Amino acid sequence: MDDKALVIAPDLGSLRLKVNLDIDAAKLSPAQKSVVAAVRANLTPKPPETRDARGVDIVSAQRASASDWDVAVLKDSFSKVAAKMNGSSPRCESVGTGNGEIVLPPDSDVFYLAGKDFVPVFRFCIDASFPNAKLQTAATKRIEEALVHLARLRSINAISNKRSALNGKIIVRPIRLTGPFGCVNSKFLMTAQDPAVLDPATGYYSFTSGEVFWFEVKNNSTQDLYLTLLDMPPDGSVKLFSPRKLDGEKDGVVVAKNGGVRILMSDDCRVDADGNFLEAGPFRSSRLSGLDRFKFIASVERTTRDDFAYLEMTALVRGSEKASPLAGLGDWTTVETIFQINDTGN
Repeated sequence: MDDKALVIAPDLGSLRLKVNLDIDAAKLSPAQKSVVAAVRANLTPKPPETRDARGVDIVSAQRASASDWDVAVLKDSFSKVAAKMNGSSPRCESVGTGNGEIVLPPDSDVFYLAGKDFVPVFRFCIDASFPNAKLQTAATKRIEEALVHLARLRSINAISNKRSALNGKIIVRPIRLTGPFGCVNSKFLMTAQDPAVLDPATGYYSFTSGEVFWFEVKNNSTQDLYLTLLDMPPDGSVKLFSPRKLDGEKDGVVVAKNGGVRILMSDDCRVDADGNFLEAGPFRSSRLSGLDRFKFIASVERTTRDDFAYLEMTALVRGSEKASPLAGLGDWTTVETIFQINDTGN
């Protein structure tokens, strides 16, 4: 069973991310002020009355003081920022040095991104000690990339069609699978399968890292529906899970009308001569603690992997601003299922 890969979403342009650069302005060194000023300049459209196409708005000091913002660029010591992070082994990026993510001395300055709870978003932080202009430039670029990433992710999270006649007709149930597991006649076998139970207080399903599951999707509408499944795990990435790159799914994944049920990704499997899994339809829950969001898109018109492949990493690398294909569909809706992945301490 494959673990989920890291991919990043492009900007759908449906929402704006309001960014506050002023909260910690009085705490910054001259070099740190230069980095923040460069971020502000690079993300402020020219002329200023236009809107930045990347979905990011730098808020004014007046709006910032009124709490009219979504994400802030903040500065603090590594020890204080690390204490706010979920999971173990907190690290920060050492941008421009080639060292990747490192554990910094406790009193080292770091920049991090946070919402109004002041918790680092997706554990993002970078070393804020800038001994030269080269590292200041690298930090500026990395902060800009992270803010655009969050803006794009925000847009994907917001995909919905509230006026659809399909709303309420699609039932999604996560099914927890218990081993030992096997593969007989190309079908995945398990010892037990139990529907996950929704926490009414949070609206989330509670899972621990590495659990095996699949989704049971029931179509109570009067039309066959094409399904697309996006995953947004706790690292801030986006993965197009279904349709897969398989011959049997190249024309789309269909769930039949009038109570038809389909397993996603599937109950198929393939093993080698020793019985080791080569392919399997179930998922494993994320290794990272936090919220793992699954978004199901159901359409009356055919949708294939190619229609949503631009949501993956290659589109971000190309700087794609391709319009969403949903605008041209006859009727479609979404169902969101959220897992709370609990840290096991391992």
